[in-house]
Amino acid sequence: KRIRPVLMNVNNDNVSGGAIPTNVSDDGVEKETSSSMTGKKRRKKGKEAPQDSLRNALDAASQAASLAEGVSAQAVNRAGDRDGVAGSQNAAAAGNARSLTQAAAMESHSTTTGPALRIPYNTNKVFSVDLTSKSNATLPSTVSMSSLAALENLSDNKIVADCTNSTTSPTGGTSSWPCATLTIGRNGVRQWRDILLRTKCTAMAADDKTLVVGTADGCMYLYQTSPTLGWMSGKAFRAFPPFVLGSPVVEISIHTASNNLGEEDVKPSDMVVVTSDGNFYVYILSPMGPKLNYKGGVVQAMQHMYLSSRLTSTSLSQ
Repeated sequence: KRIRPVLMNVNNDNVSGGAIPTNVSDDGVEKETSSSMTGKKRRKKGKEAPQDSLRNALDAASQAASLAEGVSAQAVNRAGDRDGVAGSQNAAAAGNARSLTQAAAMESHSTTTGPALRIPYNTNKVFSVDLTSKSNATLPSTVSMSSLAALENLSDNKIVADCTNSTTSPTGGTSSWPCATLTIGRNGVRQWRDILLRTKCTAMAADDKTLVVGTADGCMYLYQTSPTLGWMSGKAFRAFPPFVLGSPVVEISIHTASNNLGEEDVKPSDMVVVTSDGNFYVYILSPMGPKLNYKGGVVQAMQHMYLSSRLTSTSLSQ
């Protein structure tokens, strides 16, 4: 076995004088232990240093990523704003182009088919129609001989329906309204009257049972008379609410069918109504009221007539 030498180092020769003996080997051991501890600490510090640097690198990377995301978001927003402005400008340009195209199409259509034509109507004249009754009108059995004689005398008189346009002012008011006054007279003597306010008469027609008045506001009024005496009574009443056609009435025509013997057929009368916008309506005047049979328009025929007259005038001028 090795014998560990022990060396005593005394600073002073007198130990009792306060000198502390120290073991040389212990000093070496202490030095070794202290050096080993510092080495361990250095190793720990060496191990912690890479961890700290890695953490710092990760933090820096996350900050850089967040900054990059912010920059990209701002770029996207700016691009979206630019796209929105460009899209609105493109939409405005497209709308302007569409409007110009439509205007050009309308202009070309107007040049090829002519302007929108409307049938004129007149409100400055007095509309008049003769009212006639059936010769074989059925009279009630309670009518006396004197009444029959009076009716025969009345049948010799002429019964006429007139419609005049004028203006009227309401009581206590300052404004004036247009109105149409419909009257039924016998030999110039008025027997009955009706007033249509806020409109003017534009057409009128009648048969042995029905009187029809067309107005400038696109309405049609139907009147009927006594089922027994007919128009010889000199009276009328509004049989139905006004028929609204939407455009001023230009012409009304009533046709009563008859057989070859000249006697009136049981078939109801037909009525044709033409409005200023070129539409026409065909009604059947049944006892239960007018029934629309069919409708159509004459605008295309009017356009063809306009174009043909225009071409004729152009060829003559050349």
